[in-house]
Amino acid sequence: MSRARIFIENTFWIYVSKIVTQVMTLITTVLVINKLAVEIYGEFNFFLSSLLVCQSLTLNPLIHVINRYVPELSGYHELQKIKKLLLRGLVLTLLSFGCLAFFIVYFRYQVAVFFHLPSLPGLLTVFLILVLCYFLQMIGLTVIKALLLNKQAALIAIVISFAKSVMYLVWLSELDVALLLEIETGLASASFLFSLAVMILFYKKTGTTVYPQPGNQGVDKNRVIRYGIYSYFNDIGGNVIGTTSDTYIVSAMAGQFSLGVYAFASKIFNMILYLLPVKDVLTIIRPMFIQKFSQKHEEAEFNRIYNFIPKILLPIYLFPSLFFLLFGRGYIRLFFNEQYFPAYGLINIMLLTNITSAVFYPLVLVVLLKERMDVALYGKIIGLFSIPAGIVGMHFFSLTGVAVATTLGDFFKDLLVYFKMRKMTAIRYHFLDYYRYLTATAVLMLIFLYPVRWCHTSAVLIALSFVFFILYCLLLLRFHPLNRDDRCLLNLVIGSSRFLSRLCESAPVRWFKSIADC
Repeated sequence: MSRARIFIENTFWIYVSKIVTQVMTLITTVLVINKLAVEIYGEFNFFLSSLLVCQSLTLNPLIHVINRYVPELSGYHELQKIKKLLLRGLVLTLLSFGCLAFFIVYFRYQVAVFFHLPSLPGLLTVFLILVLCYFLQMIGLTVIKALLLNKQAALIAIVISFAKSVMYLVWLSELDVALLLEIETGLASASFLFSLAVMILFYKKTGTTVYPQPGNQGVDKNRVIRYGIYSYFNDIGGNVIGTTSDTYIVSAMAGQFSLGVYAFASKIFNMILYLLPVKDVLTIIRPMFIQKFSQKHEEAEFNRIYNFIPKILLPIYLFPSLFFLLFGRGYIRLFFNEQYFPAYGLINIMLLTNITSAVFYPLVLVVLLKERMDVALYGKIIGLFSIPAGIVGMHFFSLTGVAVATTLGDFFKDLLVYFKMRKMTAIRYHFLDYYRYLTATAVLMLIFLYPVRWCHTSAVLIALSFVFFILYCLLLLRFHPLNRDDRCLLNLVIGSSRFLSRLCESAPVRWFKSIADC
């Protein structure tokens, strides 16, 4: 099966999963947010942010090693090495988690006082169990995605999301922080068991025979250790700096109500981000990109594909930023509690990171390919700027100052990594091609800036949102920056899928093209 066809089929299953899970998540999120007090919702999200910190300190080096070396070892059919890699990594992860758990338990009362969370000591046991189950879940899902078993991963996500929605709705009237943590623990355990079953079936089906291929330099211990160490420090900066550090800053300096508002803004931002092909498409592109360019390749082809990726992703990432800027105020007013209305500006600031994420998206692939996690670490060090800036911003500008500091920190981080990698590879951006997207953005703002004020009912708001989506698609078809080589590459990807080929030949798409070409 060709790489393009693998990409299309796996992407199809990812978006089947996204559509199903996000619809159920949206319904339960609206119900839960309107049911819980702002303070309780903020406290629950504090534990979720702490979960990410524990992941960065103990688990993420193994996750990055899996993402980097399992595709390479799988390409050479060396499943025994994959098994050895997973077992050793799991032992190190559990040992480091044990040390971290001892530290958390010992200082539990001091942490509770500092972050204004008096219930923390009583919830610590269930939280630590959740961390352990979540670790197992992440390892299982990462392995099956690295093996390009995205269909199975999507089905697991659908089942877990459905179970989560049912459990939230059944216990809606009884929900508190303890019950929410217990539900998350059970779901994480079930997800790991499903992933383990998939891996066992894959292992039995594939066998253990090694098929040597030209260009195989082998995955030795020194490569793995070096990559894992850099990934460890890189992830401490990547996951702790940002929304997680913001949560701690807000909790320590402002209290639970402001923490709840910021948690709501982060939740809406993450829901929007979940719909975008960020991590999921990366799980497909990453193994294919590594398998293709880890061997001999032409620099011209490498640079062409590098520039093709942001040209395709930028309009996808730009859409939610424009959409929420115009319609976000109305959706918060009509569908959520009015107490969360101050989050509107915070969400708009957070969504600015979508634009830089789209532009620098392929840079992540280059860093992984060249195994230059040290360069990524330099970027995270620059990102440390957001922590003192966030504290100062919280003091003078409240929650807005924290969000702005984090957004600027992300931008400076990506910019530094780009200039570092530019000295080592042939990557060059064609930034002048993006002016067409600016034209489409300006036209949409002029058209909808006044009509959006009429959205006093949910029916009018949804109808105007649909019109916005139609015009956005038309303008993109008219003002796209794709050159001849880009269009050939896009046609190659579309032609490898019957579904996309038929979709492009359908009457609605042909009508869109005819209108856009006028």
